[in-house]
Amino acid sequence: MRTVASTKPQLIKVNDENRYQLNRFYKRNGHRGKATASHQAWWLEHKGNIVAALRLEPHPWGNLLRGMWVATELRGQGLGTYFLTLLKPELVIKECFCLPYKYQQKFYLRNGFINAQASAPCALRQQHRHYTDRGEELGLMQYQPPCD
Repeated sequence: MRTVASTKPQLIKVNDENRYQLNRFYKRNGHRGKATASHQAWWLEHKGNIVAALRLEPHPWGNLLRGMWVATELRGQGLGTYFLTLLKPELVIKECFCLPYKYQQKFYLRNGFINAQASAPCALRQQHRHYTDRGEELGLMQYQPPCD
């Protein structure tokens, strides 16, 4: 198993020229989603390799965090938490929601997200219902910035 404990990965903003690298990372690591030109996206790079990625999909009601993905062999090392910590300034620009699988909800709770079943916009609740009606076990969560 690889580790990244020796040095911190660098945050890279995805643009039109490097988006294909992000989509290749997703495909290699078993994620079915793709970044598009309308998404804001970032990856963590360590020693020239993408080790984690995520994207924000813009909507009139805010952003939907999608494709939060850590390389399979590097999971459990805190990269997801580190990544979200680096991106907190982006998560507060507009309301930010996510649809995590049930097993991921504790991770998101530890990283500033709350249950948003009651507070999510109608369009997102409908999208969530569409996924759950077809059998996907997803939560509906919103980033809640800490009170200072």
